[in-house]
Amino acid sequence: MKAPEASGEVVNIGGVEEISIIDLANKIVEKTKSNSTISLIPYEKVFSKDFEDMPRRVPSTDKLESLIGFRPTLSLEDILDDVIEHLRVEAR
Repeated sequence: MKAPEASGEVVNIGGVEEISIIDLANKIVEKTKSNSTISLIPYEKVFSKDFEDMPRRVPSTDKLESLIGFRPTLSLEDILDDVIEHLRVEAR
């Protein structure tokens, strides 16, 4: 936020691990020991017919590193564990 050259830029500040949304959802259910069910809703029921989505996203932190010299080091597992713990503490 303090790098003027980042103004107006979209920058990934997370990780670089690629994961599908269904795999991420399953991982969250597993980690939280939730009994939630995951529902798959067809795109045409959620988005207009003109909506275009990328079938695959490959995250990169190259822009972040070039702007501020920082590259995240936490794994997706670590990030999920931290977020889940934070939300559990807040819910108390």
